Amino acid sequence: MSFRSLNPFLASSAAFFVLLGADAPKDPPKLERPQLLFSQPLGIALSESNRITVRGRFLTNATEVFLHWSNTSNVVPILSRGPAKSIDGVNADRIGDQTLELAIAPTQSSIDGTNATLVVVSEGGRSLPYPLFLLPSQGCVNEKEPNSGFRESPALETSQIIRGALESTGDVDVFQCEMRAGDRLHVEVFADRLGSTLDGSLAVYDADGNLQITNDDTHGRDPLVQLVSPKIGRHYIALSSVNERAAPTHLYLLKIQIDKGP
Repeated sequence: MSFRSLNPFLASSAAFFVLLGADAPKDPPKLERPQLLFSQPLGIALSESNRITVRGRFLTNATEVFLHWSNTSNVVPILSRGPAKSIDGVNADRIGDQTLELAIAPTQSSIDGTNATLVVVSEGGRSLPYPLFLLPSQGCVNEKEPNSGFRESPALETSQIIRGALESTGDVDVFQCEMRAGDRLHVEVFADRLGSTLDGSLAVYDADGNLQITNDDTHGRDPLVQLVSPKIGRHYIALSSVNERAAPTHLYLLKIQIDKGP
């Protein structure tokens, strides 16, 4: 059907919108809700001031950020926002392409564990709650290099949380502890479930270098091992990456607890 066969008014209107279709009214772009995918560092201490960097998607239009914990909700100041640097070997879809720097003020709390969440709000909506690990006021230390072998491994207390990273290809972080016969060892990695890209593997060796127990995946890609020491002596705890890859986003919290036996 040609324009001539249409009603003159309709024909002229149709021709107008065909010729000027680019200027016709368009639907406004859809606003996407924020996505939180990664935070650095992994753990925060509510007993001190914290600056953390979160990565994700659709973050730079954030209007508010909230920290929810222990039945309370606090507004978190946004210090800066912008595009996130790409990281070799890590897919941007996994950790996001935008970043926010946040300030978390200290508050009184004796709670520790994954019982706090961040929520980002923008005109696109609210992000899903992102878990943060609350560190205890005592018993948390930062990993120190070198610690890639039995001889270099630092000694640990009976209960401790180590905050570290596997940033070098083939890196292994080793720690040692003394145990008596009947002591129970519990070692757990918090990484994948907190947004880290680390796929960790745990192994425990005795003083002679004999493998006692190993584990790859327990909580998602996070390993956990438990054993009862058959005799008194030194034990070595080794954390490595399953694929031996490394990245600045291969962060971890290593929780170690030794319960004394009878």
